[in-house]
Amino acid sequence: MKKWQSKKKTSKVSFSIYFLQSFLLDAETATFRIQELRRQEFEFRLLQLEVQYYQEHEELEKLSLFEQQEAQKAWKSRIDEIVELSNTVKQNLISAHKDELKKFDKESELIPISKPKFSREYLTEQSLLNGLIRTKRYSEAEALTNKIKAMEIQETEKWNQQHKDKILKKRKLVIHRQKVELEALQERLEINLQEKVLQRDQEIEKLVHRLINVKNELEHKQNQEISKLTLLYKKNKKLGKDVESYLKSLNHMSMNITTTERRI
Repeated sequence: MKKWQSKKKTSKVSFSIYFLQSFLLDAETATFRIQELRRQEFEFRLLQLEVQYYQEHEELEKLSLFEQQEAQKAWKSRIDEIVELSNTVKQNLISAHKDELKKFDKESELIPISKPKFSREYLTEQSLLNGLIRTKRYSEAEALTNKIKAMEIQETEKWNQQHKDKILKKRKLVIHRQKVELEALQERLEINLQEKVLQRDQEIEKLVHRLINVKNELEHKQNQEISKLTLLYKKNKKLGKDVESYLKSLNHMSMNITTTERRI
């Protein structure tokens, strides 16, 4: 009777151990499946983040490119206006210079030539001629008269040429002044244009730097979220390993109990 009761008790223990081992096997399989699902979820969310940030980068690049193109168009229009205005101002100055030169030429033509200032030699010969005429030395006076006329023509031509040279010198001074004015204007216009070009380049550069800063912020945010996701995955993975180790220890204990029971 005692032997039968002992066998009955052993049978109950065996059933309990079998049930425990079956439960542990199911639990271990479930744990492995959970870990696999978590790994798949981690990879899926990681891929989602990569796709999301790739799309955000693409949109950011497109927006920045659009802003740069719009800024380039606006500046091109502005610079074209400046160039056109500069050309107009320059042409107006050139026209004013031409008108000034024409006026100078007309006024120069109206300037009367003053009486020539004859040389001392001419005046001496003229005084000598008057003396010959007073003394009625007409043959000598005639010869001297021809000489004096030649001298008068020569000195008059020289006087007239000096008058023309004086006007020409003034004209050259006017032309030189106009040249200096035009060069100064061109320099001012060029400086103004270069300032606008520099402003344009600085504005475009600001847009580029802003894009770089936003991309860096976006990348930093992405790295933070990936780190957070990775940390959570590792934490869950460690918890899964702890559960798996615990189940294995329970399974090992149940196997030891089964071995002991068989010995009994």
